[in-house]
Amino acid sequence: MPAVQVRRARAILLVSEGNSLAETGRMVGMGRPIVRVWGTRLTTKPIEGLNDKPGRGRKPSFSPEVAVYQVKLTCEMPDQLGRSLSLWDCTDLAQKLSQTALLTPSRQKP
Repeated sequence: MPAVQVRRARAILLVSEGNSLAETGRMVGMGRPIVRVWGTRLTTKPIEGLNDKPGRGRKPSFSPEVAVYQVKLTCEMPDQLGRSLSLWDCTDLAQKLSQTALLTPSRQKP
């Protein structure tokens, strides 16, 4: 099982053993409100409740092509691309990415 699901299950087991939400949160590294949320979800959907809801999280800002290009660029040495650096830093990498035509946000209006 993924570690996040194991952590959630451990939190629920600790609560079921009589530990408080705050105490359980400290033991597993979650806040008390989050432990409560997972406990509530697991009472209604025992096994499926360990999974994240579909569509959760931030939507990608850029297209998959930009992500692939960024990984490729990050793996190359900057001095091979005319930069006088031995390693990329965030500012230089962002400047190099902004020079490419690929860098257009992928968020489209429905």
